[in-house]
Amino acid sequence: MKVKKWVYEEKPIDKKSGHYKNFMKTFRKYKKFVEKNNRLPMQSSTTQKRPKAETRLYAWASGKKYRAAKRLLPQYQFELLDSIQGFAWNTQNNVWFQRLTELAEHMLIYNESPGQLRPERFPERVHKGKWISPVDAKLHTLSVWCMVQRRAFKKGTLLPDRMNHLIDIGFDFEPVMGPKNERGDIKGMDSMENINYLKKIDKYSWRYSG
Repeated sequence: MKVKKWVYEEKPIDKKSGHYKNFMKTFRKYKKFVEKNNRLPMQSSTTQKRPKAETRLYAWASGKKYRAAKRLLPQYQFELLDSIQGFAWNTQNNVWFQRLTELAEHMLIYNESPGQLRPERFPERVHKGKWISPVDAKLHTLSVWCMVQRRAFKKGTLLPDRMNHLIDIGFDFEPVMGPKNERGDIKGMDSMENINYLKKIDKYSWRYSG
């Protein structure tokens, strides 16, 4: 399924409006705070009380992130906030981009994302509920991550910038799925690196002697 990139429906910016002036005023305060403290504003916790000015900036940014998730944030606001060093639209942003990089590398080799890698389909690769090979474990994590992205896309909750990054690497949001009980051919499971690793483990080498 081919998906078009998300583009915010940008309306002409009225720089004389109070809405624009208020945003820019708070944005400058937010940016100045980051440049001065070399970190993003934070909220107060049970162990540390933050100044009111800081917690207000934190709450302001949280509101912008919420609107971005709902695809309601104007493009100019998105671009300005995104230009701030360290600004993360989601607390799991670093992990997300790590998975994106892993997926891009996988697709460069196999030209597709990993299918659903369920342990019950490959019992010879599992011992006591865990994958024997770290290669299989990594593929499983990546396949679950891909499934989560597809579900978010289907529900309309996938952040626009994330959707665009996935489109850039050719991610298929609605791949053709085989029968539920079909073992399937998961690209990467039968790589020489993986098979050689499994053969080196004496306890399980008999399973891969062929």
